[in-house]
Amino acid sequence: MGQKPLSKTSQRRVDGITAALGGIKTTLAKIDESQIADLIRRSAIPIGRDGYPSTSMPEHSSGGSTSDPTGRTAAAGADKDRQPNDTIGRAAKNLEREIKKAEKSLLDAAGILENELRNLSKKKERPSSVPCSICLTNAADRAGWCTPDYNDWWRHGSPDRAIWEMWSRKDADENGVLRVPECPKPSSENKAIRGPWRNSDFEIK
Repeated sequence: MGQKPLSKTSQRRVDGITAALGGIKTTLAKIDESQIADLIRRSAIPIGRDGYPSTSMPEHSSGGSTSDPTGRTAAAGADKDRQPNDTIGRAAKNLEREIKKAEKSLLDAAGILENELRNLSKKKERPSSVPCSICLTNAADRAGWCTPDYNDWWRHGSPDRAIWEMWSRKDADENGVLRVPECPKPSSENKAIRGPWRNSDFEIK
């Protein structure tokens, strides 16, 4: 049996996700490693208040010689005024932050898809099970019953199984009369810890 075709709404969702992935690939092609390296390099170059890199010294700012105390004082003051290139630095930090955020988002998306595909694969590998003969819904994993129904039977003192099934399912005849109208008694040498036949002196250890 083939897969059920997607509804129009589901197909639009698939198309939207596919278009977004195409946009991501197109955007990635625009990001060049050499350009990133150049931006990071430039962001690391400090500049002075005059707008020149700290390694440069415009002609109009040259004062005295190295032997001139006034010139040395002015140069020292200028060094203190030099600050990192804030505009390029912010751009470099924002670029790094957004790329790392995008990486995390894509890893999360890939993880969601991988986990769900793994779960679907496990479900397909599971052998088909017989339903519980009491609730007719859950898988029969304990002597023909599901675990909750089996535990309920045991807590009622393990009555006769056939009678218990009819009482639990509320089986009725053609006239609508219940076949087992009352909770069945516990089986021989068993004590109920639930239901009308519960032994008040019995305690769970």
